[in-house]
Amino acid sequence: MARKRVESLERESTWRGLVDEWRESELMQEAFCRERGVSVASFRWWKWKPPSPCQALLQSAPSALSAKTAARTSQSRRYSP
Repeated sequence: MARKRVESLERESTWRGLVDEWRESELMQEAFCRERGVSVASFRWWKWKPPSPCQALLQSAPSALSAKTAARTSQSRRYSP
């Protein structure tokens, strides 16, 4: 279950990054999506969708959470039953 949450947060982070890039560009949405090879409908959905509570937390304190996540990941990889 935790892996799915991480994958979901990574996907959300990727889309949020694309929306931020588009906002900084001078391109229309369709042209931006065509250049990036992404669906216009998906792009618009992510542009509209409010950030998840976890994503909002990541945006407010990325370095602290990244360190905790890295520590947990390295610990879970060391454990082998």
